[in-house]
Amino acid sequence: MISLRTKKVLSHRGISFVRTNARFNPALIFTLFIFFVTPIGHASLDADELINEDSFEDAFDESFEIETEQTEKTTFQNNSRLLRFTFAHEIGYHPDNTNKLPVNRSSLRLEWEHLITQQIFFRFDAKMAYDFAYDHHQYPVATTQNYRFQKKIREMYFQSTHQKISVKIGKQILVWGEADGAIVTDIISPRNLTEFIFQPIEDTRIGQIMLTIDYFSHNHHWTLLLNPDRKTNQFALPGHEYALFNPLQNNPLINLTKEQTPKTSLSDMEVGLRWKKTFSGHDVSFMLAEVTNNNPVLASQTIQNQQITLQPIFTRYQMLGFAMNWTDEQTLFKIELAKKWNKTFQSKELLVNQGLLRKNTIEWMLGIEYDANNDFYLSFELSDQWIQDWSAKLINRQHESNFYTIFSKNFLNETLKTQYVYIYQIQDQNAIHRLQTSYDINDQLKAHINLATFDIRSSTSVLKNFEDKNRISVKLEWTF
Repeated sequence: MISLRTKKVLSHRGISFVRTNARFNPALIFTLFIFFVTPIGHASLDADELINEDSFEDAFDESFEIETEQTEKTTFQNNSRLLRFTFAHEIGYHPDNTNKLPVNRSSLRLEWEHLITQQIFFRFDAKMAYDFAYDHHQYPVATTQNYRFQKKIREMYFQSTHQKISVKIGKQILVWGEADGAIVTDIISPRNLTEFIFQPIEDTRIGQIMLTIDYFSHNHHWTLLLNPDRKTNQFALPGHEYALFNPLQNNPLINLTKEQTPKTSLSDMEVGLRWKKTFSGHDVSFMLAEVTNNNPVLASQTIQNQQITLQPIFTRYQMLGFAMNWTDEQTLFKIELAKKWNKTFQSKELLVNQGLLRKNTIEWMLGIEYDANNDFYLSFELSDQWIQDWSAKLINRQHESNFYTIFSKNFLNETLKTQYVYIYQIQDQNAIHRLQTSYDINDQLKAHINLATFDIRSSTSVLKNFEDKNRISVKLEWTF
């Protein structure tokens, strides 16, 4: 039987990484020195590195002894090729607004995985979608052009492993950290938050073109990451059904311009280093990073005709992180802790220092998971961001705390899966409920019914626009 800790590893489906800047950093240089002089033993691919999709899970179980930490392999085995298409159609409905469908979308996804040699693996994952909702309802022209037809390459990379080193280069989706809901150390992979809570987290992640290098030494795992392709979170544009509330948007004294998106840069790339050690029943990780913040702040640019021009920009910050999980039979305990330097926050004084203030933060997450021998699964997480040296000039609160819980249970020989997610913002007292169900009609056809409801109590919350956006959606997926 696969342990709870192993299930947690498999659920992430990607190597854990962190990024830092290429600027001189004594702590980073010291850690890099340790990284390259540490004695290296036999090499292998980590479990979460091998499994990109379900098709490789069986192969992994056959070729890896998951619970034996000293057992390490050097090649991919079994299932040397996969070509899979998934056609899906989803229809969403707002019970509080029956005038239009928020989504009526068809999509086609292509996944191609190929073992070129025993040491070289290739993966390609792309998706395109057409939303018929924009053909039947009136939306702003820019909104329709942006969201009616979309196509994207989620992943496209080569991975090579030989003895004590594994190298992956190309467009990758990387997950870091132990938390399911909080973003404490999971600062690598940006997300497409256009539809916010209505999409599973794994479907929202955005790939970036990067180089990752892994060394393995017995129970030690070192990871180095170089990322010149600095992507950031994507939010719904004004006019979209799920645009976040922005109190400055309709202010006649404010002119909001197009965001200043970070450009691909070799000289200003994100670089990161992580050390991880696996013990019997638990993992410990330390991380050093300097990254581009995935969320923007508004910088004041000019004042003309008594109107202030604000531009969304993305700034950089540094992080030292720690993560740990340990198991006790059916229970998994997890913790994440991060110290972040020079995070940029919004100031109420828009004309001073471009309306920006830099502060340090301490962020943490405590969580517990319980798996009742596949009968049901229960998870709780509590997280907080604490702004040090907080000032009343900041728009942000000194503490931003969230509670996140998951309950899931399967029925009918695990063909019917249900999951309930509850998110609670403690300071605003806002709550989000989401119920997800899926049913395997056969090996190729799957049906989903999802329900999301909002209890928004704060009039200044960015979720204010979701007060009447409760949604029921039905989705059919055909894999061939």
